[in-house]
Amino acid sequence: MQAKDKKASSGYRGLAKLVRYARPYKWQFMGAFLILLLATSLEMLAPWLMKIILDEHIAAGVNDSMGLAILGSALFGTYLGSAILQYIQNVVFQENALKVVHDIRRMLFAHVLKLPMRYFDSEPTGRLVSRITNDSEVLRQMFVGVIPAILQAFFRVVGIFIAMALLDIHLMLMTMLLIPIMLMAIHLYQKISHPLIHGVRSQLANINTRINESLNGMRIVQAMGQEGHLQQQFDKDNEEWSQLKRKNINIDSLLLMPFTHLLNGIALAVVVGWFG
Repeated sequence: MQAKDKKASSGYRGLAKLVRYARPYKWQFMGAFLILLLATSLEMLAPWLMKIILDEHIAAGVNDSMGLAILGSALFGTYLGSAILQYIQNVVFQENALKVVHDIRRMLFAHVLKLPMRYFDSEPTGRLVSRITNDSEVLRQMFVGVIPAILQAFFRVVGIFIAMALLDIHLMLMTMLLIPIMLMAIHLYQKISHPLIHGVRSQLANINTRINESLNGMRIVQAMGQEGHLQQQFDKDNEEWSQLKRKNINIDSLLLMPFTHLLNGIALAVVVGWFG
């Protein structure tokens, strides 16, 4: 139990250390967060305008062409404004994430240059290349894709619950019962997928190492007739990577979209059963 807590705290410390690299660009990221909040707010405003159009004009049979035109224009404006703001925040996130990765790669390479020569005797070159290139690219994806997606989902969920509370407090309370189930599913997914993702990245580093060492020593390999042996080693590494990747795909296919659709169906059934 203590080992798990220590591992989890180490992961949080690592995440905090990564976030510190974004401090030189904190104002740019904060601006992108605000733009993301505005875009999500406009996106959440659209269903409210749609409700007014359907309930107070179309369903009520009100013949108000001017009012419908104004509401329709406002609805179009919310979608257009949300799309433009999301484009701006995506560009800002991308540009500053590239700057963060650029700084991290410079620091990594400067650190490698200061390492003693005996370090390179035991550490494969391909693994170092993978750490500097592939792993830093994963960090860029975190800043560009993961963090904005989490924030946008959080803002959206908060907005949905506020809207439901204004419409029907009982509906909001019933829907909130699904939150513990979602949190349990997220914890289960993180627990199962983390070792698989780590294994995929480690095996990819091994493949890069194998390719780099083979190409650098190709003359000796061909002179000694070791092509078949190297091919067997590469096939073994490649097969292990493929197996880990398949397991990761199976976990994603089970606990991501299908489980989300299942909860969506349960929520819809509860709403229909409660309100008839």
